[in-house]
Amino acid sequence: LGNFSTAHASLAKAKSADPSYGMTYIYLGATSIISENLVEAEKYLDRGINLLPNQATGYFWRASLKSLTGNDEEACLDLKKAQDLGMTEDHMPQPSLSHVSNHKKN
Repeated sequence: LGNFSTAHASLAKAKSADPSYGMTYIYLGATSIISENLVEAEKYLDRGINLLPNQATGYFWRASLKSLTGNDEEACLDLKKAQDLGMTEDHMPQPSLSHVSNHKKN
């Protein structure tokens, strides 16, 4: 998992320092996906999107999560929202999710 554990811990500290900063939650969601903590990822991404409803990155990561958990319809809606907010394929993060691609939410 590389430095994702370290990144996640640093983000958790940042969240404590400023709990109103939405991007921290979005990045916590992304690191939670990569760490295979999908329930935690959903909570963080939902909070980040609630704080920053016009930030495409949150919708992109939540689309990735929804796709991983088999919720393709909602994944498409979130991906469309990210695109509507200006995210293009050239600007989409390229997550390495191959190790969780077969993981289904319990």
